[in-house]
Amino acid sequence: MSETAPASVHSGWRWATIALAIALVVLAVGTWWTYELDRGGAMASQASGGMGAEDSGGGMAADDSDGAQGMGGMPRTDVRLPPVPAYYEGERLFFAHPAVSDSEIATTLTDMMGGSPVLTEPSLSDVPDEATAEVYVFANGITGPGPLGHQLDVFPSAPGDFDHRSLREVVLVSWEDESRARELTSAAEVEQAETAGSVSFERPGVVVNAPVLEWPGGQR
Repeated sequence: MSETAPASVHSGWRWATIALAIALVVLAVGTWWTYELDRGGAMASQASGGMGAEDSGGGMAADDSDGAQGMGGMPRTDVRLPPVPAYYEGERLFFAHPAVSDSEIATTLTDMMGGSPVLTEPSLSDVPDEATAEVYVFANGITGPGPLGHQLDVFPSAPGDFDHRSLREVVLVSWEDESRARELTSAAEVEQAETAGSVSFERPGVVVNAPVLEWPGGQR
């Protein structure tokens, strides 16, 4: 009669077979994974080499040599308008004056900006009054960095105000008694001085294109 192996022996062989099968699967997966990694690295290396060749041949590197890209894909440049300080409601703002209707004022402003050209555009003086705001320019008084050698200009309005306009009619402000001149930093102060008879206004018919670049609470 044949002897029958104990159940524990059969159970041991069964678990050994399962363990061996699992080991073979793990080995196969590991071998495949290593192969794929090696192949992927080789492809990445080839791709990198290809891009480098394109760069050296005038591909992407040529684009970079043309300068950084600006809005709408246009080349970015360092061209900008020189900022000019002025007063608005007791605080500083900065504006530019690329063009003015009067040639003499254009020369004065160009000299003030160290040679940065301010263009003469006579047609600016034909703009309707409702399309312009005012700018107070001091013709005498305290010495300062203003366009006529006196204090800074005063803007009655800035971006966000209902009466703001980039085109400005020049209002010349003259002190009646220069010995009593003081710095005025808001349109309200200028108008109060005019009402009191301390200053007088003159409107020479000059219009300047004066876009505001930075103002209290905002900037372009």
